Amino acid sequence: MADRLHREAERRQVRQAFSRYLSPAMVDRLVQHPEQLRLGGERRTVTILFADIPEALEATQKIADLVDLDIPLMLRVLRTPFAKISDKEIATVAERVTTLRRECGRPLPVAEVRELLREAYARNLGISLEPGSFSEEELAEIAVLERQRYATPEWLEREPATPDAMGSATLKTEGGLLSAHLTLAGDVIKAVYLTGDFFCDEQVITGIERALRWHSAAPEQVARTLEGLREREGLFLPGVPTEAVAGVVGLAVEAARRQEQLATAKGCFVNP
Repeated sequence: MADRLHREAERRQVRQAFSRYLSPAMVDRLVQHPEQLRLGGERRTVTILFADIPEALEATQKIADLVDLDIPLMLRVLRTPFAKISDKEIATVAERVTTLRRECGRPLPVAEVRELLREAYARNLGISLEPGSFSEEELAEIAVLERQRYATPEWLEREPATPDAMGSATLKTEGGLLSAHLTLAGDVIKAVYLTGDFFCDEQVITGIERALRWHSAAPEQVARTLEGLREREGLFLPGVPTEAVAGVVGLAVEAARRQEQLATAKGCFVNP
């Protein structure tokens, strides 16, 4: 009886100690195999995939590991709502996105960036990274995925179930002109970009845009979110009423829907 209670206490201690840092599956594994909790670890040869985890590496994401970037080309390829805005507004997009070459003030070879990243990962993770390649089994699996999925016409030529529509609007406010450019997917705002001749901290604009990304286009919900940002986080445009921001976003949504209806109407007619 005493032995069983002691084991239960150890399991609870393990869960409390590691549940904040490890996945539930890994915690369960440690509870079942407490002998793995030993100093020194073990040496293994492994394959590691470094992926972007949203909000997990905030400092790294601000740099974005971009060596260089062609802003106009990016906007065209991604079919963003900014593709038709003025060169001046595209320049303001560029001001919000930095690159390693811009920060270093010199041409920076990609090979040098890769080597610095390799050294930083190895140093911070306490591991040794050696150059390698895929195994024969991995190459075979890659070939199957390419043949059966990623190289098929169905994958390459597929269209989203809900086509995107883009809209823009401009509103004169107490704080100056305010413009909204957005991409709409059905009743959801996929992306929104705010510009104008008002003066504001870029972090505030970025915070508002982030909050409206993948957000309902319903006017009352947009207004509620903007009011919450002002009250809880202090995010608002100086001199620009919250209802004005909600209003210009609503006008841009209406413009996107008009574009969508126009595209549908054109598809209803054929030449004899």
